[in-house]
Amino acid sequence: MRRYIFLLIIVLTLISCGTDSTIVTNTEEDTITNTTTEVLTTPSVEENTGMTSRPRIELRGDFDGDGVEEILTESYLNQHTNEPINRNSGKSYDELQAYIPTQTPKTTLVSTHENIAPLLISDAANQLGIDFVKNEGDLNGDGTDEISYVVNWLDQSTLNRVHIATYQEESWKILQTFSIRETVLPAYNKGGNFEGVLHPIPNQPGKILVKFINEGAMEEYAILDLNKSDKQLPEDKPAEQRFEVIDDSVFVPEFTLKFNLTPAVAELLNDEKEVLEFSIDIMGEPRKSVAVESLEYYNKEEGLLYLMNRRVQIVGKEREWKMFGKINEKAFLKLMNPDIEITINFYSGRKSSKLNIFSAQTIIEPISELVGKVHTVKVELLNK
Repeated sequence: MRRYIFLLIIVLTLISCGTDSTIVTNTEEDTITNTTTEVLTTPSVEENTGMTSRPRIELRGDFDGDGVEEILTESYLNQHTNEPINRNSGKSYDELQAYIPTQTPKTTLVSTHENIAPLLISDAANQLGIDFVKNEGDLNGDGTDEISYVVNWLDQSTLNRVHIATYQEESWKILQTFSIRETVLPAYNKGGNFEGVLHPIPNQPGKILVKFINEGAMEEYAILDLNKSDKQLPEDKPAEQRFEVIDDSVFVPEFTLKFNLTPAVAELLNDEKEVLEFSIDIMGEPRKSVAVESLEYYNKEEGLLYLMNRRVQIVGKEREWKMFGKINEKAFLKLMNPDIEITINFYSGRKSSKLNIFSAQTIIEPISELVGKVHTVKVELLNK
Protein backbone atom coordinates (compact mmCIF):
# COMPACT_ATOMS: atom_id res chain seq x y z
CA MET A 1 0.00 0.00 0.00
CA ARG A 2 2.64 2.46 -0.97
CA ARG A 3 1.43 6.02 -0.97
CA TYR A 4 3.14 8.82 -2.82
CA ILE A 5 4.83 10.05 0.32
CA PHE A 6 7.99 8.04 -0.31
CA LEU A 7 11.03 9.85 -1.61
CA LEU A 8 13.92 8.71 -3.74
CA ILE A 9 16.08 9.40 -0.70
CA ILE A 10 14.81 6.12 0.79
CA VAL A 11 16.77 4.10 -1.74
CA LEU A 12 19.81 6.37 -1.44
CA THR A 13 19.71 5.93 2.35
CA LEU A 14 19.57 2.14 2.00
CA ILE A 15 22.64 2.12 -0.25
CA SER A 16 24.61 4.40 2.05
CA CYS A 17 23.96 2.23 5.11
CA GLY A 18 26.66 -0.21 4.09
CA THR A 19 24.47 -3.29 3.62
CA ASP A 20 25.28 -6.18 1.33
CA SER A 21 22.51 -5.18 -1.10
CA THR A 22 23.21 -3.64 -4.49
CA ILE A 23 20.72 -2.28 -7.02
CA VAL A 24 21.36 -3.13 -10.67
CA THR A 25 19.34 -1.76 -13.57
CA ASN A 26 18.11 -4.70 -15.61
CA THR A 27 14.91 -4.87 -17.69
CA GLU A 28 11.80 -2.73 -17.15
CA GLU A 29 12.21 -3.28 -13.41
CA ASP A 30 15.17 -2.93 -11.10
CA THR A 31 16.47 -6.20 -9.66
CA ILE A 32 17.69 -6.31 -6.08
CA THR A 33 20.43 -8.88 -5.59
CA ASN A 34 21.41 -9.71 -2.07
CA THR A 35 24.12 -11.94 -0.65
CA THR A 36 22.46 -12.11 2.77
CA THR A 37 19.40 -14.17 3.67
CA GLU A 38 16.89 -11.34 3.53
CA VAL A 39 15.64 -8.56 1.30
CA LEU A 40 13.58 -5.61 2.47
CA THR A 41 11.55 -3.92 -0.22
CA THR A 42 12.18 -0.21 -0.74
CA PRO A 43 10.40 1.07 -3.87
CA SER A 44 11.68 4.42 -5.15
CA VAL A 45 8.98 7.00 -5.65
CA GLU A 46 8.96 10.63 -6.77
CA GLU A 47 7.02 12.91 -4.49
CA ASN A 48 3.39 13.44 -5.62
CA THR A 49 3.99 11.89 -9.05
CA GLY A 50 3.30 8.23 -8.38
CA MET A 51 5.29 5.06 -8.95
CA THR A 52 8.29 5.61 -11.21
CA SER A 53 10.28 2.47 -10.39
CA ARG A 54 9.37 -0.74 -8.62
CA PRO A 55 12.05 -3.16 -7.39
CA ARG A 56 11.62 -6.82 -8.16
CA ILE A 57 12.50 -9.01 -5.21
CA GLU A 58 15.13 -11.73 -5.02
CA LEU A 59 15.24 -13.69 -1.78
CA ARG A 60 17.99 -16.18 -0.94
CA GLY A 61 17.80 -19.11 1.47
CA ASP A 62 17.46 -22.86 1.93
CA PHE A 63 13.69 -23.18 1.66
CA ASP A 64 13.47 -26.96 1.09
CA GLY A 65 16.08 -28.01 3.65
CA ASP A 66 18.43 -29.75 1.20
CA GLY A 67 21.45 -27.71 2.31
CA VAL A 68 21.62 -25.84 -1.00
CA GLU A 69 20.75 -22.15 -1.33
CA GLU A 70 17.83 -21.29 -3.58
CA ILE A 71 16.72 -17.91 -4.94
CA LEU A 72 13.08 -16.89 -4.92
CA THR A 73 12.30 -14.21 -7.52
CA GLU A 74 9.18 -12.09 -7.60
CA SER A 75 6.97 -12.64 -10.64
CA TYR A 76 4.25 -10.08 -11.42
CA LEU A 77 2.32 -11.24 -14.49
CA ASN A 78 -0.99 -10.82 -16.29
CA GLN A 79 -2.99 -13.93 -15.44
CA HIS A 80 -4.42 -14.23 -18.96
CA THR A 81 -1.36 -13.45 -21.11
CA ASN A 82 1.45 -14.48 -18.70
CA GLU A 83 3.21 -11.27 -19.72
CA PRO A 84 4.95 -9.00 -17.17
CA ILE A 85 2.91 -6.01 -16.06
CA ASN A 86 4.74 -2.68 -16.28
CA ARG A 87 4.59 -1.04 -12.86
CA ASN A 88 7.10 1.63 -13.88
CA SER A 89 4.89 3.56 -16.27
CA GLY A 90 5.07 6.89 -14.45
CA LYS A 91 1.37 6.78 -13.65
CA SER A 92 0.05 8.53 -10.57
CA TYR A 93 -1.19 6.42 -7.71
CA ASP A 94 -4.82 7.12 -8.66
CA GLU A 95 -4.08 6.10 -12.24
CA LEU A 96 -2.43 2.89 -11.04
CA GLN A 97 -5.52 2.07 -8.97
CA ALA A 98 -7.57 2.23 -12.14
CA TYR A 99 -5.03 0.60 -14.47
CA ILE A 100 -3.65 -2.37 -12.53
CA PRO A 101 -6.99 -4.23 -12.03
CA THR A 102 -7.47 -4.26 -15.83
CA GLN A 103 -4.21 -6.22 -16.10
CA THR A 104 -5.46 -9.08 -13.84
CA PRO A 105 -2.18 -9.26 -11.88
CA LYS A 106 -0.79 -12.36 -10.22
CA THR A 107 2.21 -12.20 -7.88
CA THR A 108 4.32 -15.26 -7.06
CA LEU A 109 7.78 -16.05 -5.75
CA VAL A 110 9.44 -18.46 -8.20
CA SER A 111 12.38 -20.63 -7.13
CA THR A 112 15.56 -21.37 -9.06
CA HIS A 113 15.06 -24.94 -7.83
CA GLU A 114 12.61 -26.50 -10.27
CA ASN A 115 11.25 -28.90 -7.65
CA ILE A 116 10.03 -26.05 -5.43
CA ALA A 117 6.57 -24.90 -6.43
CA PRO A 118 5.95 -21.14 -6.81
CA LEU A 119 4.58 -19.39 -3.73
CA LEU A 120 1.37 -17.53 -4.55
CA ILE A 121 1.52 -14.09 -2.94
CA SER A 122 -1.73 -12.75 -4.37
CA ASP A 123 -3.93 -12.95 -7.46
CA ALA A 124 -6.25 -10.14 -6.33
CA ALA A 125 -6.93 -7.37 -8.83
CA ASN A 126 -5.92 -4.47 -6.56
CA GLN A 127 -2.37 -5.51 -5.64
CA LEU A 128 0.97 -4.22 -6.84
CA GLY A 129 3.11 -7.20 -5.84
CA ILE A 130 5.18 -7.52 -2.68
CA ASP A 131 5.41 -4.72 -0.14
CA PHE A 132 7.83 -6.48 2.21
CA VAL A 133 9.49 -9.89 2.39
CA LYS A 134 12.15 -11.39 4.63
CA ASN A 135 13.90 -14.71 5.07
CA GLU A 136 13.25 -15.34 8.77
CA GLY A 137 15.57 -18.36 8.97
CA ASP A 138 14.42 -21.65 10.47
CA LEU A 139 11.69 -20.50 12.85
CA ASN A 140 10.16 -23.87 13.72
CA GLY A 141 13.23 -26.12 13.81
CA ASP A 142 12.31 -28.25 10.79
CA GLY A 143 15.53 -27.51 8.87
CA THR A 144 14.01 -25.14 6.29
CA ASP A 145 13.95 -21.34 6.13
CA GLU A 146 10.59 -19.65 6.65
CA ILE A 147 9.66 -16.31 5.11
CA SER A 148 7.39 -13.45 6.12
CA TYR A 149 5.75 -11.25 3.52
CA VAL A 150 3.26 -8.41 3.12
CA VAL A 151 1.21 -7.74 -0.01
CA ASN A 152 1.38 -4.28 -1.59
CA TRP A 153 -2.31 -3.37 -1.83
CA LEU A 154 -3.49 -0.51 -4.01
CA ASP A 155 -5.61 1.29 -1.44
CA GLN A 156 -5.46 4.14 1.04
CA SER A 157 -5.38 2.06 4.22
CA THR A 158 -2.31 1.65 6.43
CA LEU A 159 -3.58 -1.67 7.80
CA ASN A 160 -2.13 -4.82 6.26
CA ARG A 161 -1.39 -8.45 7.09
CA VAL A 162 1.83 -10.38 7.59
CA HIS A 163 1.95 -13.96 6.33
CA ILE A 164 4.50 -16.52 7.58
CA ALA A 165 5.09 -19.23 4.98
CA THR A 166 7.08 -22.47 4.98
CA TYR A 167 7.78 -25.14 2.34
CA GLN A 168 6.63 -28.56 3.58
CA GLU A 169 5.78 -31.78 1.75
CA GLU A 170 6.38 -30.23 -1.68
CA SER A 171 4.07 -27.27 -1.17
CA TRP A 172 3.99 -23.89 0.53
CA LYS A 173 1.93 -23.60 3.71
CA ILE A 174 0.91 -20.52 5.69
CA LEU A 175 1.86 -21.03 9.33
CA GLN A 176 0.40 -17.79 10.67
CA THR A 177 -1.20 -14.53 9.56
CA PHE A 178 -1.63 -11.38 11.64
CA SER A 179 -2.54 -7.73 11.10
CA ILE A 180 -0.08 -4.84 11.31
CA ARG A 181 0.14 -1.14 10.60
CA GLU A 182 2.36 -0.47 7.61
CA THR A 183 4.17 2.25 9.51
CA VAL A 184 6.31 -0.53 11.06
CA LEU A 185 7.72 -1.51 7.66
CA PRO A 186 11.23 -0.37 6.68
CA ALA A 187 10.32 2.05 3.90
CA TYR A 188 8.29 4.05 6.40
CA ASN A 189 11.20 3.94 8.84
CA LYS A 190 13.47 5.30 6.10
CA GLY A 191 16.29 2.84 6.56
CA GLY A 192 16.26 3.05 10.35
CA ASN A 193 16.86 0.30 12.89
CA PHE A 194 14.50 -2.41 11.65
CA GLU A 195 14.38 -5.90 13.14
CA GLY A 196 11.42 -7.24 11.21
CA VAL A 197 7.77 -7.82 12.00
CA LEU A 198 8.37 -10.79 14.27
CA HIS A 199 10.91 -11.78 16.92
CA PRO A 200 12.03 -15.42 17.27
CA ILE A 201 12.44 -16.44 20.92
CA PRO A 202 15.96 -17.88 21.45
CA ASN A 203 16.28 -21.57 22.33
CA GLN A 204 12.54 -22.16 21.82
CA PRO A 205 12.01 -23.43 18.23
CA GLY A 206 8.66 -22.42 16.84
CA LYS A 207 7.97 -19.68 19.39
CA ILE A 208 7.87 -16.09 18.16
CA LEU A 209 6.79 -12.72 19.51
CA VAL A 210 4.59 -10.67 17.20
CA LYS A 211 3.08 -7.21 17.46
CA PHE A 212 -0.30 -7.14 15.77
CA ILE A 213 -3.45 -5.06 15.47
CA ASN A 214 -6.29 -6.68 17.38
CA GLU A 215 -10.04 -6.62 16.82
CA GLY A 216 -10.30 -3.36 18.75
CA ALA A 217 -7.71 -1.67 16.47
CA MET A 218 -5.24 -1.70 19.38
CA GLU A 219 -1.61 -2.73 19.11
CA GLU A 220 -0.85 -5.87 21.06
CA TYR A 221 1.95 -8.40 21.58
CA ALA A 222 1.42 -12.16 21.52
CA ILE A 223 3.66 -15.20 21.85
CA LEU A 224 2.83 -17.74 19.16
CA ASP A 225 3.97 -21.34 18.78
CA LEU A 226 4.27 -22.21 15.09
CA ASN A 227 4.62 -25.92 15.91
CA LYS A 228 1.14 -26.12 17.43
CA SER A 229 -1.94 -26.68 15.33
CA ASP A 230 -3.81 -24.05 17.34
CA LYS A 231 -1.89 -20.88 16.52
CA GLN A 232 -4.73 -18.39 16.85
CA LEU A 233 -4.06 -14.95 18.23
CA PRO A 234 -5.48 -14.34 21.73
CA GLU A 235 -8.50 -12.40 20.51
CA ASP A 236 -10.89 -14.61 22.49
CA LYS A 237 -9.35 -13.47 25.77
CA PRO A 238 -10.45 -10.37 27.69
CA ALA A 239 -8.32 -7.30 27.01
CA GLU A 240 -7.00 -7.27 30.59
CA GLN A 241 -5.40 -10.70 29.99
CA ARG A 242 -3.36 -9.56 26.99
CA PHE A 243 -0.17 -7.59 26.23
CA GLU A 244 -1.92 -4.50 24.87
CA VAL A 245 0.20 -1.47 23.95
CA ILE A 246 -0.61 2.11 24.91
CA ASP A 247 1.86 4.80 23.83
CA ASP A 248 5.30 3.45 24.85
CA SER A 249 4.06 0.95 27.44
CA VAL A 250 2.93 -2.68 27.45
CA PHE A 251 0.22 -3.67 29.91
CA VAL A 252 0.96 -6.72 32.07
CA PRO A 253 -1.79 -9.36 31.70
CA GLU A 254 -4.07 -9.60 34.72
CA PHE A 255 -4.15 -12.33 37.37
CA THR A 256 -5.59 -12.53 40.89
CA LEU A 257 -4.10 -13.36 44.30
CA LYS A 258 -6.50 -14.74 46.91
CA PHE A 259 -5.22 -14.83 50.49
CA ASN A 260 -5.99 -17.75 52.77
CA LEU A 261 -5.15 -16.46 56.24
CA THR A 262 -4.79 -18.48 59.40
CA PRO A 263 -7.04 -17.24 62.25
CA ALA A 264 -4.12 -15.54 64.00
CA VAL A 265 -3.10 -13.63 60.86
CA ALA A 266 -6.72 -12.73 60.07
CA GLU A 267 -7.18 -11.32 63.57
CA LEU A 268 -4.10 -9.10 63.24
CA LEU A 269 -5.30 -7.72 59.89
CA ASN A 270 -8.94 -7.32 60.94
CA ASP A 271 -7.90 -5.35 64.04
CA GLU A 272 -5.49 -3.32 61.88
CA LYS A 273 -2.63 -4.25 64.18
CA GLU A 274 -0.68 -5.49 61.17
CA VAL A 275 -0.74 -5.35 57.36
CA LEU A 276 0.26 -7.91 54.77
CA GLU A 277 2.79 -6.60 52.27
CA PHE A 278 4.24 -8.12 49.13
CA SER A 279 6.73 -7.04 46.49
CA ILE A 280 6.31 -7.73 42.77
CA ASP A 281 9.38 -7.93 40.57
CA ILE A 282 9.24 -8.42 36.81
CA MET A 283 12.58 -9.35 35.34
CA GLY A 284 14.31 -11.33 32.63
CA GLU A 285 17.54 -12.00 30.80
CA PRO A 286 18.38 -9.61 27.95
CA ARG A 287 18.84 -10.80 24.39
CA LYS A 288 22.50 -11.25 23.56
CA SER A 289 22.22 -8.98 20.52
CA VAL A 290 21.27 -5.83 22.46
CA ALA A 291 23.46 -3.48 24.51
CA VAL A 292 22.12 -3.20 28.05
CA GLU A 293 25.09 -2.25 30.25
CA SER A 294 24.20 1.45 30.32
CA LEU A 295 20.50 0.94 31.05
CA GLU A 296 19.37 2.04 34.49
CA TYR A 297 17.10 -0.98 34.87
CA TYR A 298 19.88 -3.49 34.11
CA ASN A 299 21.40 -5.29 37.09
CA LYS A 300 24.94 -6.14 36.01
CA GLU A 301 25.64 -8.50 38.93
CA GLU A 302 22.56 -10.60 38.23
CA GLY A 303 22.62 -10.09 34.48
CA LEU A 304 18.91 -9.26 34.52
CA LEU A 305 16.63 -6.50 33.26
CA TYR A 306 14.20 -5.29 35.93
CA LEU A 307 11.00 -4.02 34.33
CA MET A 308 8.91 -3.55 37.48
CA ASN A 309 9.37 -3.33 41.24
CA ARG A 310 6.20 -2.63 43.25
CA ARG A 311 5.13 -2.91 46.86
CA VAL A 312 1.49 -3.60 47.73
CA GLN A 313 -0.30 -3.59 51.11
CA ILE A 314 -3.32 -5.70 52.08
CA VAL A 315 -5.11 -4.12 55.02
CA GLY A 316 -8.15 -4.83 57.16
CA LYS A 317 -10.52 -7.36 55.66
CA GLU A 318 -9.13 -7.33 52.12
CA ARG A 319 -8.58 -10.86 50.90
CA GLU A 320 -8.00 -10.51 47.13
CA TRP A 321 -5.79 -8.45 44.87
CA LYS A 322 -5.71 -8.17 41.06
CA MET A 323 -2.49 -7.60 39.17
CA PHE A 324 -2.45 -4.45 37.08
CA GLY A 325 0.36 -2.35 35.71
CA LYS A 326 2.51 -1.64 32.69
CA ILE A 327 6.13 -1.96 31.63
CA ASN A 328 8.30 -0.04 29.19
CA GLU A 329 7.90 -1.37 25.64
CA LYS A 330 11.55 -0.84 24.67
CA ALA A 331 12.68 -2.76 27.75
CA PHE A 332 10.17 -5.52 27.01
CA LEU A 333 11.61 -6.00 23.52
CA LYS A 334 15.11 -6.39 24.95
CA LEU A 335 14.13 -9.54 26.84
CA MET A 336 15.38 -12.90 25.64
CA ASN A 337 12.07 -14.44 26.66
CA PRO A 338 9.00 -12.18 26.50
CA ASP A 339 7.12 -14.64 28.72
CA ILE A 340 8.10 -12.35 31.58
CA GLU A 341 9.03 -13.89 34.92
CA ILE A 342 7.17 -12.56 37.94
CA THR A 343 8.49 -12.93 41.48
CA ILE A 344 6.23 -12.12 44.45
CA ASN A 345 7.54 -12.13 48.04
CA PHE A 346 5.23 -11.82 51.08
CA TYR A 347 5.95 -10.36 54.54
CA SER A 348 4.38 -8.34 57.34
CA GLY A 349 4.30 -4.54 57.37
CA ARG A 350 6.26 -4.30 60.66
CA LYS A 351 3.44 -2.55 62.55
CA SER A 352 3.33 -5.03 65.42
CA SER A 353 6.98 -6.02 65.30
CA LYS A 354 10.21 -4.72 63.81
CA LEU A 355 10.72 -8.19 62.37
CA ASN A 356 8.72 -10.01 59.73
CA ILE A 357 6.10 -12.19 61.41
CA PHE A 358 4.30 -13.64 58.34
CA SER A 359 5.17 -16.70 56.29
CA ALA A 360 3.94 -17.38 52.74
CA GLN A 361 5.31 -19.28 49.76
CA THR A 362 7.15 -17.06 47.27
CA ILE A 363 5.67 -17.06 43.76
CA ILE A 364 8.16 -17.33 40.89
CA GLU A 365 6.32 -18.00 37.63
CA PRO A 366 6.24 -16.88 34.00
CA ILE A 367 3.23 -14.71 33.19
CA SER A 368 1.80 -17.49 31.01
CA GLU A 369 1.29 -19.60 34.15
CA LEU A 370 -0.41 -16.78 36.06
CA VAL A 371 -2.56 -14.87 33.59
CA GLY A 372 -6.31 -15.19 33.93
CA LYS A 373 -6.08 -17.40 37.02
CA VAL A 374 -6.81 -17.04 40.73
CA HIS A 375 -3.81 -18.09 42.82
CA THR A 376 -4.38 -18.90 46.47
CA VAL A 377 -1.66 -17.77 48.87
CA LYS A 378 -1.65 -19.26 52.34
CA VAL A 379 -0.38 -16.80 54.97
CA GLU A 380 0.48 -17.88 58.50
CA LEU A 381 2.52 -16.65 61.45
CA LEU A 382 6.18 -17.50 61.52
CA ASN A 383 7.07 -20.02 64.19
CA LYS A 384 8.10 -18.25 67.35
